[in-house]
Amino acid sequence: MKVRGDLKYLFAMTIDETRYWISQEVAETKDRHTSRALFLRASYLMGKRSETLITDGLKFYYTAGREIYSITNHIKRINKIAPTF
Repeated sequence: MKVRGDLKYLFAMTIDETRYWISQEVAETKDRHTSRALFLRASYLMGKRSETLITDGLKFYYTAGREIYSITNHIKRINKIAPTF
């Protein structure tokens, strides 16, 4: 997305079943974003830790997920999830 003419990256955490938006961050770059603060804020707001992490495969999600949530179930590609209608 563009903010005042500069390209920015939006990172967000949602609940996969409801698509309820929990937490978000805007970053200058995609490849240096750690997502640690995003995960901590989501945990605080929800009052529990996530059991499964579904991402677009960005390596920083996996690192932060392991560090903060001790994630064992990490689905690395969104397109591998069967749509539910």
